[in-house]
Amino acid sequence: MEQEKQGSAANIQKGPIILSRSNSKTSFESHSSFVGNQAIDRKARQEVVQEIGQLAGNKNIQRLIWYMKWGPKPKLGKKIISKSISISLIRKVFGKYRKIKGGKVLMLSQAEFQKAWDKIHGKTKYSWVKYVIPKYGNLEGFASKGVNYINKSIGSPDVIIHEMLHSNEAPNWNDFAGANIVEGSTEYFTQLALKAGGYPPVNSYPNQRLVISYLVRAVGKETLIQAYFNGKTAELKAAVDSRCTGSWDQFKKAMDESKWINAVFLLRRKSKQAGKQGAK
Repeated sequence: MEQEKQGSAANIQKGPIILSRSNSKTSFESHSSFVGNQAIDRKARQEVVQEIGQLAGNKNIQRLIWYMKWGPKPKLGKKIISKSISISLIRKVFGKYRKIKGGKVLMLSQAEFQKAWDKIHGKTKYSWVKYVIPKYGNLEGFASKGVNYINKSIGSPDVIIHEMLHSNEAPNWNDFAGANIVEGSTEYFTQLALKAGGYPPVNSYPNQRLVISYLVRAVGKETLIQAYFNGKTAELKAAVDSRCTGSWDQFKKAMDESKWINAVFLLRRKSKQAGKQGAK
């Protein structure tokens, strides 16, 4: 399993889900605008504007839109939280759910980091030049086979926490959830670990993480944790299917397509009346 911060690369042989951390600032206005290498997608912005026009009457959606557009941005350049503190925070919050492994952490310069990436992916279509630069511009970190590779040149304070969480995911989680749910969940849990240590939040993957907060409201934190760490994905799917107006498959599709507003709408709770009718 490969993992990185912006995302990570899971099941790289099949075509990776990028679980590495990049220093991207994904905006609500653009479904794919990353720092330094890609202009805002105007077509995506127009689609979102249309969605806002259709959904602006919903107060929850209004709050979501406000946060995505004007919420706190990632703060780069701060000191990276150490491996020992990172593992202690993860164990403090999630240790009761599974045995947390820290793995090896390599703090690398930009040149060393790129070399490490290409040592693994250089002969594939996921090489630094062919894949990382066009898609992300740069990465803060990635994990592979128990090793956490950290780009100390640009790494956010929580990058080691993020990568260690990826390293502790259940084997079936990536294929079940897909990249955006995986990253949103990892960032959601990263924020819980930061909070436990009294650290300020670092707002990476803001869209994905915020949608996951709505998922937690719908199905409960425990259900997501069990799916993420222990592979209880059937329970998570069943919870969404039974409690929400949309199905898990519909929600995952919206997330795979980066349709954040659609994803949130699908997580609306079913009315009691609809539940009674369904029971009949």
